[in-house]
Amino acid sequence: MRIKTLLFIFLLFGYLSNAQKLSIRGKVQDTISKKPLQNAVIIATKLSDSTLIDFTRSNEEGFFEIKELPIDTYKVVISFKKFGDKIMYVIGTNKSFEFNFDKIIMPPKSVDLDEVTIFAYKDPVYYKGDTLIYTADSFKVKANATVEDLLRRLPGVKVDANGKITSQGKEVSKVLVDGDEFFGTDPTMATKNLAANSVESVQVYEKKDENASADNTSDETIKVMNLKLKDDAKKGYFGKISGAGGSNFQKDQKPLYEGDLLINKFRNKQKISLFALGSNTPKTGFGWSDIDKYGLENERDWNYDEENNTWTNDNDQGQGVPQTLNTGIYYSDRLSKKTKINSNYSYRNNLMVTESEQYSQYFLTDTNYTTNNYTKNIDKKQGHVFNMNLEHDLDSLTKLTITPKLNYKTSSGEYYTENNFATTEGLVSRETKNTNATNSSNYTASSGIRVTRDFKKKDRFLNLYYYIDKGANEGSGQLSSTNLFYTDTIVGLNDIDQKKQTNSNNITHQASVSFLEPFTKKIKGEATYEFIYNDNNQSKESLNKVNNDYSLLDSIFSNDFSNSKMVNQAKLRLIYEIKKYRLVIGTRARQVSLSNTNNYNDSVLKLSVNNILPFINYNYNFSQNMRLYLTYNTNSQQPSINQLQPLRNNANQNFITLGNPNLIPTFQHQFNLNFNSYKPISGKYMWLGGNYNITQNAFSSSLVYDSIGRSISTATNMNGNYNGAAWIGANWPTLKRQLIFSVNGNSNFSSNNNIINNVVNTTRNSNINGSTDITVDLEKFYFNIGGRYEYNIPYSTINNQNNKPYTSQIYNASVRIELKKKFFIESDAEYTIKSKRANGYNIEYAIVNAAISKHFGKLENFIVAIKAFDILNQNIVANRQVYNNIITDSRTKIITRYFLLNLTYKFNSQKTKDEGRDD
Repeated sequence: MRIKTLLFIFLLFGYLSNAQKLSIRGKVQDTISKKPLQNAVIIATKLSDSTLIDFTRSNEEGFFEIKELPIDTYKVVISFKKFGDKIMYVIGTNKSFEFNFDKIIMPPKSVDLDEVTIFAYKDPVYYKGDTLIYTADSFKVKANATVEDLLRRLPGVKVDANGKITSQGKEVSKVLVDGDEFFGTDPTMATKNLAANSVESVQVYEKKDENASADNTSDETIKVMNLKLKDDAKKGYFGKISGAGGSNFQKDQKPLYEGDLLINKFRNKQKISLFALGSNTPKTGFGWSDIDKYGLENERDWNYDEENNTWTNDNDQGQGVPQTLNTGIYYSDRLSKKTKINSNYSYRNNLMVTESEQYSQYFLTDTNYTTNNYTKNIDKKQGHVFNMNLEHDLDSLTKLTITPKLNYKTSSGEYYTENNFATTEGLVSRETKNTNATNSSNYTASSGIRVTRDFKKKDRFLNLYYYIDKGANEGSGQLSSTNLFYTDTIVGLNDIDQKKQTNSNNITHQASVSFLEPFTKKIKGEATYEFIYNDNNQSKESLNKVNNDYSLLDSIFSNDFSNSKMVNQAKLRLIYEIKKYRLVIGTRARQVSLSNTNNYNDSVLKLSVNNILPFINYNYNFSQNMRLYLTYNTNSQQPSINQLQPLRNNANQNFITLGNPNLIPTFQHQFNLNFNSYKPISGKYMWLGGNYNITQNAFSSSLVYDSIGRSISTATNMNGNYNGAAWIGANWPTLKRQLIFSVNGNSNFSSNNNIINNVVNTTRNSNINGSTDITVDLEKFYFNIGGRYEYNIPYSTINNQNNKPYTSQIYNASVRIELKKKFFIESDAEYTIKSKRANGYNIEYAIVNAAISKHFGKLENFIVAIKAFDILNQNIVANRQVYNNIITDSRTKIITRYFLLNLTYKFNSQKTKDEGRDD
């Protein structure tokens, strides 16, 4: 027995003596001559507790070696008296224990941001200055993997279900390929279509937004990711063909379909893309959900409503029943070493049918009433869009950029509305029916010219810019409105039968010049001047019917105006920057002149406004991965022409708006705070922030409700308006990033004043919400579960019946499982509870989707899938809005349960198979 024990101890000792030990070696060289540095000090400390484990010095050849280190994670610091420190992190494992740094170039002491290198998986992930670089081959992925699959493996990088990329807690705004945009501005174009094994390295850095306007005072940067390709991967093609058909098995529903075709060819810097998209399911929604995906960055249908000072977008995904077609071509090339061109053309044709119901409660000082509304809208739109971007290097320091754009589109719509007015007891007093049919066509043509110049003196920079935009619109319509009264005490309301004609044209000139000058290494100054001139003409005719002919002009609802606006603005910025922080102090001096001529009576309305608008930005870097950002900004907004003119619009007789020539400009104070912390080795990060905005002389409304429930709204100025928000969140990856915990908290609040029946009303809204989720991400299994709770607190001084809190709860889960023989099962579910609302709008519903797919072929590039959407047939769009003295609950009809059979074929020129995985 004693002999066996001694033998066991001997064998155990032999095993331990031969267990893997970590070793580090390299050669230290100076910055300029690259000569070996003797007697450089190399220190290895354990990262977990900063314990000194070993140290050594380099010999006369600059060589050093530290051996026999226990397997662990180490911080390695290399020091030499004439140079800055070189810092590296070494992550040792039983498979990765020998690290040869080869030549190590010491940084000069003048470098603010030391290069930090992280060694793991036998290949480096390192910081070079401000750029974080991942060596792609260090992270093995599955066969036929895309760049998106690769990114999911990188420490500190997160990719959500929609392909949105977050690095170190901040969203990536641009993804470049070898320094250029890849088929447009959408990051997912490169990440979803390029093969992972074509990438040499992934570079992440921050830069100032080149498209920021001269009015922008913020120095906050955008996150950019650059994919550096291997030499043999800079030519080829990729694409996919996908088609799906199915039904929701309802008698009145046409067959459902989805289809898309994408063919992309690239060779060095030349890229050509052809695409076509067609669908009558919610996949693409209405508008153009794939605009960014296919590089058509200027086709967003954002429209500015001057009367209400709001931006609206036609891309109402999930609202109504859509039918969409989008097709086009994209081309980009580097014509020479100095010239680069990007251009695209697209055609689109969309139809959206929307049916909705609304229940509104109106609270006044002396009475309350309700309305039940039904609306059905049919929108048809088609358009042609051409965009181009031409860049030419005039010399090594000067760049010229020209950006012409053409847009022509037509639209037509039929809008039907029924309104029932009733007492709180349910007694209907009157009913209105309104039909409005419209047709319009418009074009815009614009071009921008920008010249930028760097100088031999570091940070000196000149920016010249000129932009011209010209457009015209023609439209016609038919308005019909009828009224039914159910009580004898109500004064009658005239029916309407009118023809509408509209014409408008506008031209805008914009020019700016800015110059940045470094005074010292720490202090820079920038001066900017901007000039804007806009000329706009618009006429609207309302024609009443006489003897079966619409020929009698209704002067009350007709107008003809010529408007002009001129802006002169000067901006000065002083920038103080050192290693840890950056401070920007500046001000804008702005003069705005408005002129409006009524061509019917030759009356002229003029307004001139002068503003001094200071701003401050402060950015503190605790480290490369922990930052604090503070801003204070001021702004002033002038009233629009429509807000100034006392015009009437009878498109909806129940809601009439009027302008006010006595309006004065607003003045806004804006405060922002953002904090971000990221740990590169663990991938943990957290963020928090907040904002607070105060508006003096805010544009508001003076509402008058008459005896039949109509509201007449007149623009007015009010003080005491403010809004703000606060948020906090964190992610905790663990178990080699296979288990991730996330938590988020948000709060929003606002206070707005207006006048209702000559009584000042204050409306306050507060919203508190929080969410959490857990993600399990294994090689063949993905699972996510989470929840969100939202508590809303409305408040109105005019009537306390408006002050009723309401809640929303959302619970969600998703799963993806890879089975044998390349079968995949996917499912996601979302359960929503909306409570404390009007009768019929307190609803609970669950949306469950599922799919089973089979991948065929050696590259798994032919996919057959059966997909089921809204399996429980409960999908609905339900919302609540509380504003001023009104609570509105709404529901919109959408496509519910349906099934699709989907066939997809993906192809590319890189048919190599990447073996192995990252375990």
